Amino acid sequence: MGATSVADMYNWAIPAAGGPPLLIAPFWDDLDPTFTDSSGNVSYLYDAANHRFIIEYSRMQHVHDPTSPTPGELQTFEVILYDPQYYPTQTGDGEILFQYMDITNDDVWHNYSTVGIEDYEHTTGLEYTFANIYPDAAAPLANNRVIKFTTDPPDTFYGVEEIENGLATTKYWLNISPNPFTQMINIRYMIHDPGYTEQEFRKPSVRIYDVSGRLVKSFNLESSIMNHESSLWWDGTDDVGNRVTEGVYFVSLQGIQLDITKKVVLVE
Repeated sequence: MGATSVADMYNWAIPAAGGPPLLIAPFWDDLDPTFTDSSGNVSYLYDAANHRFIIEYSRMQHVHDPTSPTPGELQTFEVILYDPQYYPTQTGDGEILFQYMDITNDDVWHNYSTVGIEDYEHTTGLEYTFANIYPDAAAPLANNRVIKFTTDPPDTFYGVEEIENGLATTKYWLNISPNPFTQMINIRYMIHDPGYTEQEFRKPSVRIYDVSGRLVKSFNLESSIMNHESSLWWDGTDDVGNRVTEGVYFVSLQGIQLDITKKVVLVE
């Protein structure tokens, strides 16, 4: 991720040339582990078993008023970086999690805190908050809150198919958890297609493929699943009952004019 000599405690909006390149900012403000009442530190852990890297700011002193430094609250939060080889996204980018245990965003002297991410050139970024201003869809910083940066759409995203007469109301979604998995995954799905009767509806299926495109497991579903949420379990075996090897697999929900696929990772 590179290195930087920037050590300015003053925060800016995102994107901004005033900060370091490749910025990951869970709480960009004036934090000092050596200040009067601070009892914490910045620690990191490479969690090899779960394929993630964790950086924790524990009981960090929040300093107010740069003209007359004043101790504020002790802040505790962490950043988790996930290995995209084991936590795949549709773009191949790694997901980032901000987790807040004890957080107070009240530094009016420093425009409150900045939260977000930014690229190397300082030209593109995603700002969650600056100067205590939030987008309409964003919840304010609070204890026990988590912010996730991902390129995947929400799990309950509805797909929309276009037909000859304009925009149809065909809707579907596919949700898989846990991912990665070691023993079993739960595959939840829904198909809603009022443009076809059950007799016309090609029998839907859930199929699982390996990275070479080989079909390893198939589940034939009843047409009656239409317009209802349903689920099934996959235990990591193929169609003849053999346990498949560790790696990336693709779960596909298929039907007439429908093919939605998500990646899953089996780890031993």
